Amino acid sequence: MKKNLCTLSILLGISSFQLVAAEATSNTFQHDANVNVGTHSEDFGDGIWSLDYRFYFTPVDAQKGPYALAGFLAQHSNIGAMVAQPNTYNNTTMYAIDGAYVLPSNWFIGANYRYTDVDNKWDNISTTEGDNKGYGATIGYYFNE
Repeated sequence: MKKNLCTLSILLGISSFQLVAAEATSNTFQHDANVNVGTHSEDFGDGIWSLDYRFYFTPVDAQKGPYALAGFLAQHSNIGAMVAQPNTYNNTTMYAIDGAYVLPSNWFIGANYRYTDVDNKWDNISTTEGDNKGYGATIGYYFNE
């Protein structure tokens, strides 16, 4: 199983490199997707993972700063979604959606919603089930370009 896991890791690394190289030649992007997986054994079922996606309504110029920070620094209207399992000890799953609208006057408004489904059944000793919901709103102003 270790050979298969090592081969899979190398194959994903090479394909990720090719995707970044293909994207870097265009210098603009509108879609940003990320997949993160972390585990401490060969079984991916006991690891943490997250999947997120963001769409920018106007193309983001990657030449204005570091490519990895271009989306974060971009002053463009966007919408995003995320799903994750942030804990290795239980079946907690987190969902989120957020968005921001940037006005031509450099003001922006944003909103977000987060839902966490907690299902803690550890060793059949204690059971804790529940959910957490969160809402948020932001308003701000960009002082520079």
